[in-house]
Amino acid sequence: MTEKIACKSNIKIWINAEEEFFEKFKINKHYSIEETYKNSYDFPKIILRKKEVPQISWISDEDTILIDYVSLDNSVYNAADILINTLFIMELERRNIYLLHASCVYFPEHDKILILWGDSGAGKTTTMLELVEKHNFEYISNGTTEVRRNGKDSYEIFNPFKKRIKLRASSVKLYDNQLFSNYFFKNNSKEKIEIFPEDLGLKIYEGEKINKNIAIYFIKLSNSPLIVNREINYRNSMLLFHDIARHMKFSDLYLEINGNNVFLTSIDSENLFENRVNFVNNILEEKFKGYIHGKLDDVVKFILEDEEIQN
Repeated sequence: MTEKIACKSNIKIWINAEEEFFEKFKINKHYSIEETYKNSYDFPKIILRKKEVPQISWISDEDTILIDYVSLDNSVYNAADILINTLFIMELERRNIYLLHASCVYFPEHDKILILWGDSGAGKTTTMLELVEKHNFEYISNGTTEVRRNGKDSYEIFNPFKKRIKLRASSVKLYDNQLFSNYFFKNNSKEKIEIFPEDLGLKIYEGEKINKNIAIYFIKLSNSPLIVNREINYRNSMLLFHDIARHMKFSDLYLEINGNNVFLTSIDSENLFENRVNFVNNILEEKFKGYIHGKLDDVVKFILEDEEIQN
């Protein structure tokens, strides 16, 4: 058996598998595979074992996921990739860091970080591009933003968990015909592409960690007249909690290995769940600045002129 480490930022996952597994495993673009070193056994673990029956097990007191397979095929590699990412996210939450499905930009005029949060296809990326390209904002992240609450009214934003920007064809076409032509015209079958922000010429915020004051907006672009609602309600809380949970595969996970459906019982914990709820309640109470629904120009104008973020 061969031992290696999956690395993402300063989080490590220890992997034990046959050498053939590492030879054929297609490394996920969001992490790297490195050699083991001293104290590697202290990390969460994934052990792949050749057995007669495929199954997945979670040994909580050893922080270990066991993947049993009959033969190495794409289903085993896919299961391993999913579970490696699951452990990465669990380790983030153990450090009180949460992944928000949001775009994030720096507003230098007011020394403020804005988190543009919303449903898939709501217009977060389009709004981010407009602010950065036309209004001197600086790009931090898109799609996945890492946030940690250090204490009352104190938050920290990290460099993006995912380095690339995911562009949706329908949104890009409405926003910028030239951009659409460059990336989608010859690939009409593609609904989304991923591209590095540098390739879009975006001005990027420099810095490992960001401790500046933040503000959160819920964005929804449409052709409707501008609607702004600053009230925090039950729906906001549930949407944000679901938004964080969508990145996790902590509970009742079904996967396919060697043509068999396998089931992994929850690796979540009461402590992680309670911390998640507290994070959602605190960040909305302390940093939510409103739900903004309307045309792109109106939404951007409101953000630029919002007195809530000018102090």
